[in-house]
Amino acid sequence: MDADFERESVDRRQVRGRATIVRVTSMALLFSLILSWCAYIPSLRIFQMSPVIELLGATPVWADWALLVLNIGCLGWLLIKPLQPAPAVGVFACTVFWVLQDLLRFQPYTYMYVFTLLLAVFSTSHAINALRIMVASVYFWAGVHKINATFFFNLFPDLIEPFYKFPKEPSPLAALIAFLIFTVPLFEAAIGLLLLFFPRQRRLTILMAFIMLVVVLICLGLDGDTWNLIVWPWNIYLFLLVFMLLSKPASAYEKVRFGFDTATCATIALFSIAPALALFGWGHSYPSFKLYSGNTKRAEVIFSEAETLTNLPNNLGQLVGRARRLSLVDWTVHEFELVVYPETYVFRRGAKGLCPYLSDGQHATLRIYEQPFFNRIDRIYEDFPLCGAESNGELP
Repeated sequence: MDADFERESVDRRQVRGRATIVRVTSMALLFSLILSWCAYIPSLRIFQMSPVIELLGATPVWADWALLVLNIGCLGWLLIKPLQPAPAVGVFACTVFWVLQDLLRFQPYTYMYVFTLLLAVFSTSHAINALRIMVASVYFWAGVHKINATFFFNLFPDLIEPFYKFPKEPSPLAALIAFLIFTVPLFEAAIGLLLLFFPRQRRLTILMAFIMLVVVLICLGLDGDTWNLIVWPWNIYLFLLVFMLLSKPASAYEKVRFGFDTATCATIALFSIAPALALFGWGHSYPSFKLYSGNTKRAEVIFSEAETLTNLPNNLGQLVGRARRLSLVDWTVHEFELVVYPETYVFRRGAKGLCPYLSDGQHATLRIYEQPFFNRIDRIYEDFPLCGAESNGELP
């Protein structure tokens, strides 16, 4: 009798835990959609879409608005009734359509949000276990992919530059800051390992996840511009997931089980194995959680000397430096808060949106830098005519 009562009590706690996770995830996704809503209305964009299925790139404007309203409505439904399958299916269907319509929308946090909703709503007994594997894998691979020279010597020093700029002469403080930079990837990866293999170290794991959250938010907001604000909800959501998965009453299911149920196998395949393939150059960067790793492709538009930059739409001219170059990352974050999907196909398709606004487009160049080797900061690049009549590139 006591055993049955205890089992029912555990089941009720798991249901409440899944409901809370759905609400937190729905709120994070809702904030992301609100911040980046322009990305889902192609008629309002300068950066062109990169469709996976070409036909989907020609939907009418009313359909784009209807889809956005539908997805927001489904998320609101989940906030009120968190374990209802219909709105979860609606969110999944809208997101799949959006990604097929424009690959740029396949952001790592959207990937996580939708997968979390599906797990928490449809997987009952295995949801918590699978979610712990997912979160642990994301922390681990996000840290591992940051172990490269570009992150250590370029990206992270640039992020903290408003707070600290390395002096030309060595100093004890500079040495300490450099040491801390080198420990960031290891610290992040360690959170994943603790979460996965040392569940009894709850307080340490939660503390480390909180420190990581504070570091990220400070680095992205040091200059006062809160650059790429859309990743703030993602990082808060990640910390809250760690807290919810490790806090009491999780003791009844604290050990991670690597079983053969559908939820666990899907999570391991998508979040533990697939990101490892990126170490060998297989697959795309964002599903491998390389955002802010410095270890991805990047691109920029190089304007001719005769180009009148004041004619650029949407105040893009203010992002062009003295070298007359426009980073595609700066462009897409400025236009609709999404960091450009770091693949050649998206670069070449999207950047052509500038062509109608250029007076000397035939001499404008799109320069694409390949992913750097992990031990080097110099990059191999290739130049393409921005507004040429050649093919837009093929979907990889």
